[in-house]
Amino acid sequence: MKLIGAGAVAALTVSFIANLANAGVVNVSYSSPSLDRWFYPFNFAAGTESSAPTFGAILVDGFDDRDSQFIIGFNTSTEVQPGLPRAAYKIRAARVRVSVSADNQARYDTTPISYQSLLPDTDPDYIPDPTVGKPTELFGVSFRNGISNATFAEDTPNFNGNPNGESLRSANDADIDTSLIPTDVSNQITNRFNAQPFAIGTTSTVNPGDLMPAATELTFDIDLCASGAKAYFQQSLRDGRILLNISSLEPAAGGPGGGTGDPTYPAFYTKENATAAAINALPKLQLTVQVGPISDMNADDGVTIDDLLDFLEAFSSGSLDADLNSDCGITIDDLLDYLDAFQQGL
Repeated sequence: MKLIGAGAVAALTVSFIANLANAGVVNVSYSSPSLDRWFYPFNFAAGTESSAPTFGAILVDGFDDRDSQFIIGFNTSTEVQPGLPRAAYKIRAARVRVSVSADNQARYDTTPISYQSLLPDTDPDYIPDPTVGKPTELFGVSFRNGISNATFAEDTPNFNGNPNGESLRSANDADIDTSLIPTDVSNQITNRFNAQPFAIGTTSTVNPGDLMPAATELTFDIDLCASGAKAYFQQSLRDGRILLNISSLEPAAGGPGGGTGDPTYPAFYTKENATAAAINALPKLQLTVQVGPISDMNADDGVTIDDLLDFLEAFSSGSLDADLNSDCGITIDDLLDYLDAFQQGL
């Protein structure tokens, strides 16, 4: 790599793309999703439900452990220019909010769950769950059956064939690594591993262990260092669409229709729910992202010596502002990537 001299650096001010729209720091807030879908094998009214239950069929043959999931999507291309290099989207913060639709049905819990706590108590790997509920978790989405982020719709078939099957659904909640390789977590108990969600839903209005009243809002502040969360959001903005999956391992007993008996699992308002629309309780997304040149550290849509100095300061202090490759670590690779981008005015 050939580095440019100090005199050239001082004079360098290169635009990333001429007249780049939506450059700089963009704050966007969506009060309703572009799509939402109760993703459940026996949901025969895809995309029109007023409520989306989330529950597990733990170790039940023919069913995913995370049997009932809630997928929400936000089209972002109007507010954030799509199609740029992934690193051009510097995610500063992301927050998702959903509201409980089932009154006093599920208990509030924010404790990360271990797969071992959901094994039979006769299993040698079983560890008791120290809490009475199960957390509500938010993940990225991966696909099967020829479906993609661009083609997933509210009426996309759940399965390509018989709904009685494991690890077959067209879309599923997934761990995403920094290379954007997904791991389906729908059967994490069966396959015995712990999943790392992007976030766990929290609220300040209910104490842990207590039942959640209807309209309780759960907030998911995305951990941008969780698995590949940052890379996932960057790629989604590049695609112009963010899809997210909310699920719970709170078990349900029974069959089609969401289980029988006394349910203990959470359910959430969808955008089709008129009551939720009236009380501002629809799924929401808030996002802060700096859009523009990779090496533009001060968000002025230009690349100058000031940006280089800002990067070196961030790099030396270990600030994640210097994390160019979105792996949530600060290494020599980030420095080399930055210098390369700076040299090219990117």
